[in-house]
Amino acid sequence: MAWSCDSRNRPRVVTDDPVAPVQFAAEELRRYTDRILGAGGAASAIAMYLGAGPKKIFVADVDEAKTEALKARYGKYFAADKLETCAVKDMKARLKETDLFINATPLGMNEADPSPIDVGLLSERSYVYDLVYNRPSTRLVKEARLRKIRAVTGPGMLLYQGAIAFEIWTGLKAPIAVMKKALREAL
Repeated sequence: MAWSCDSRNRPRVVTDDPVAPVQFAAEELRRYTDRILGAGGAASAIAMYLGAGPKKIFVADVDEAKTEALKARYGKYFAADKLETCAVKDMKARLKETDLFINATPLGMNEADPSPIDVGLLSERSYVYDLVYNRPSTRLVKEARLRKIRAVTGPGMLLYQGAIAFEIWTGLKAPIAVMKKALREAL
């Protein structure tokens, strides 16, 4: 999330959370069924950003009140059958039908964290995007790659959050290559 001012010096907020998850599969999203685990700020921003893309978005969180709040807030922007909330156990039961799985929970931030799902339940055609960006790989991503499932973690999201904030604050084009190198060195 970044703050800036418009031409009349009024503050405005810009969210940059959803940038990276969409960039790697933007054109293909139209035929996808996406599942987002987590219903906090990043999950909300991603669900809204994905709205014009996938054919169906499922959101689940251990706190079912959060998923219902997300649907109440953003459901009005979607066709009635496009955004669906469900219990975590129900989402896990339908992972085979998932094209893009997004982990928007804190699971994976610590080396000892378990994978938030059983990767064996995903199809080989799935994509996995783990928003965790404090490490180059998480257990979820490692397990997905072992099963030949395309998987990435969140440093790309962090990179583009920084790039967007840089451009908002400075009015200059972000030096992506320099930022990417610094991020790699920091991780």
